[in-house]
Amino acid sequence: MFITALDQTVVATAIPTITHDLHSAAGYTWIGGAYLLASASCGTIWVKCSDIWGRKPLILVAVFVFAVASLRAVLSIDMPMLIAARALLGVGSGGLMQLVAVAIADMFSLRDRSFYFGIMGAV
Repeated sequence: MFITALDQTVVATAIPTITHDLHSAAGYTWIGGAYLLASASCGTIWVKCSDIWGRKPLILVAVFVFAVASLRAVLSIDMPMLIAARALLGVGSGGLMQLVAVAIADMFSLRDRSFYFGIMGAV
């Protein structure tokens, strides 16, 4: 959960270096935008799929998608490849953030739930 929250914000400070290393300033706004758009749009899909196939398998798939997309982003050689990797990172991140919230709702009583959602929000 911490890594997905960090990944949303840390890239903003690295954008000048990224555009210099990839020799392209075109589409630099999509580095962060693709991540946030994919994360916001795919969260509900992950939750619906977890209703069908279960929470644990989908959380593991979301972690795998996030890890593979992170590796792909690190190995990007041009801007379109990085933007695609960041979008895939957003898909995995949306799944992780939403599925953790659903898992908390499943695991804890209504009385205790606010404490754990507070911890999740502090991240």
